[in-house]
Amino acid sequence: MNIKGVVSTGHPMTTEVAQQVIESGGNAFDAVVAAFFMACVTEPVLASIGGGGFLVAQSRSEKPCSLDFFVQTPSNRRDSSILDFEEITVDFGSTTQSFHMGHGCVAVPGCIKGMFEIHRRFCRLSMPELIAPAVACAKQGVVMTKQQSALLSLVKPIYINRASSRKLFANLQDGQVLSEGQIYQNIELAQVLDVLSIEGERFFYEGEIAQKIDRISKSQGGSITADDLRNYQVKWRVPLSYDLNGSRIYLNPPPSAGGMLIQFAIELLAAHDNHSFEFGSYDYYRTLARALELTQQARVEAISKSSDGELKNKNILNNQILAVYRKEIAGRHKSNNGTTHISVADKLGNVVAMTISNGEGCGEILKDTGIMLNNMLGEDDLNPLGLNNWLPDRRLSSMMCPGIALKDSSKLALGSGGSNRIRTAVLQVLINTTLCEMPLDDAISASRMHFDDKLYIEAPGIHESIIASLKQAYSDLVIFPSRDFYFGGVNAVSVGNKYNQAVADPRRGGSAVIVT
Repeated sequence: MNIKGVVSTGHPMTTEVAQQVIESGGNAFDAVVAAFFMACVTEPVLASIGGGGFLVAQSRSEKPCSLDFFVQTPSNRRDSSILDFEEITVDFGSTTQSFHMGHGCVAVPGCIKGMFEIHRRFCRLSMPELIAPAVACAKQGVVMTKQQSALLSLVKPIYINRASSRKLFANLQDGQVLSEGQIYQNIELAQVLDVLSIEGERFFYEGEIAQKIDRISKSQGGSITADDLRNYQVKWRVPLSYDLNGSRIYLNPPPSAGGMLIQFAIELLAAHDNHSFEFGSYDYYRTLARALELTQQARVEAISKSSDGELKNKNILNNQILAVYRKEIAGRHKSNNGTTHISVADKLGNVVAMTISNGEGCGEILKDTGIMLNNMLGEDDLNPLGLNNWLPDRRLSSMMCPGIALKDSSKLALGSGGSNRIRTAVLQVLINTTLCEMPLDDAISASRMHFDDKLYIEAPGIHESIIASLKQAYSDLVIFPSRDFYFGGVNAVSVGNKYNQAVADPRRGGSAVIVT
């Protein structure tokens, strides 16, 4: 079979446009850029041109690289008394999580600068070609899937709270959020994307969009200025890298936390006797649970030792700390919910993993644009020093962790949505594929655990005796009776050797395809 590429995204139409780009001669980077713009229409709660993200990739002719186009704090803080902040609670069923909305929560967006930077460096097709499918979809409207409807229901307090968002996301008849089978249409966003494809990134960062953001921030309790937008820059970084059972892993580097926390957990597991680390055994779950618990402890300790609230590489990957934790395991702050991931590889040897987020959205639609900006300054864990206590003009940290794994001629790209569950979701898929040598689809569908203030676990496929034993070790264990949205959505692809796989996480309604 002649494989042109493999694609995995969070929505069937996002996957379809990436597939079409590859079929028309584009490479994996073209496919990722086109998929991003389509995701802003098909996954409007998760993706927005008003958000930010990260890319980890390897082109066929270069070393692995990482692009940081995440959000930036504004250059100045305004007095809290005039900022537009509003707290809401999202109910996940077995647990809840608090978020904030309003103009005061908006950080400087990076997605558009990021997409144009990727395009300049790697892409083959023109930007109008890559954006056109999203323009058409936004004009015509997209049918709400079961997953997107459920997600919109989760964040309902944000999306029906204010009139500008109700116009797009609520039914006129009953005022409730759009449900499965109904049409989400955003004609104003289509017009903005059309102009953006022609005028380029300056339209967003210096032109009409920048002027609108500046005006609304000044008048309605935001902090972003025209200068903040004009001065925003993407940053190329060297990925974190390390070996894992013969594979070379490359993950999103600092100042984001996800990659180093995954590396830290793997360092802990490396001290364990992996001969007894068999998937499905009690040893597997107990050892992994302990690694997750100790990683969270190290995270809290590292943050408490950092004066600016950032998770420093030198703090957490400290040999003395590792030695203590290795001995313990051998002997026996939260990102954002509104996150989606795109993985693409092509026959040319390009492999790309990109995670994007809009937080949950600020709850307001920027006038005449159809754009909901992010609410990243309202994320407690992104701002461990407290709301409106962020340091000016600096990148926010995130748990988002796109990554790639290279072994001989095979390549894997993966990443996940899921707030602070991102790091544990990606970690477990990496462990399952590399240490346990599971097929990619089994590695993703396998039940997961997460440790924050307590241990959370998906029960399907885990023997009752193992659950009972974990309950003895963790008396406040939270058990999910089925695979759940809460545990993230790992979308991954692999190429090379005898395997070409594209797998999307069923927890978040993902979609994957092998392009022939």
